[in-house]
This record gives sequence, structure tokens and C-alpha cells, in this order.
Amino acid sequence: MIRRYLVATTISVLTLTVSSMDGALAQDYPTKPIRLIVPFSPGGGTELISRLLSQKMFETWRRPVVVDFRAGANGDIGTEIAAKVPADGYTLLFHTGKISSRFR
Repeated sequence: MIRRYLVATTISVLTLTVSSMDGALAQDYPTKPIRLIVPFSPGGGTELISRLLSQKMFETWRRPVVVDFRAGANGDIGTEIAAKVPADGYTLLFHTGKISSRFR
């Protein structure tokens, strides 16, 4: 029961966040596909929520959203990949836990 409530609340918050960003974005963003890095393996709750989020992002922006699962080291591998990508706004990190501050 609590898990279902948490999942529903998370999806609601993410949906509101993505839909509210529609008017705040520049008119020419995005011009290429978005990469959503998920630092966990597929098959769990993070896959469900990240795929729902990517679908909503596609509906909002009309650009493909590639969900990239990079599991390992308790999320550190995917987090490190996201930290080292140039900050162009086309790579997003979907993380659910505590993020290590050692990635710079």
C-alpha cells in the first residue's frame, strides 16, 4: 500500500515538473534527442518510472528520449557517466538515492 502511494506520488511530481517546464524552455530546445541516464538495471521500479517520464517528455517536447541504463557500483557508474558529459542540457540523470559528491 505504501509502495503504491510512493510510486503514484513520484509519477505525479515528475509529470507536473515536466509539464510545467514546457513554457519555460527556449523555443528551439530540444533540437536533438534527449538521453536519460538511469544508473540502475532495468526490471525494477526505476525502469517503470523512467519510462513513464520519458514518454511524458516525448509528448511534451516531440523529441525522442533515449533511456540509457548504466547499472553497477550502486549507481556510481551511471552517475559518473552523467557527470562527465558536456553540460549541454541533452543528457539527464535519473537517480533515486543518495548521489556521491566524488564525481566532478
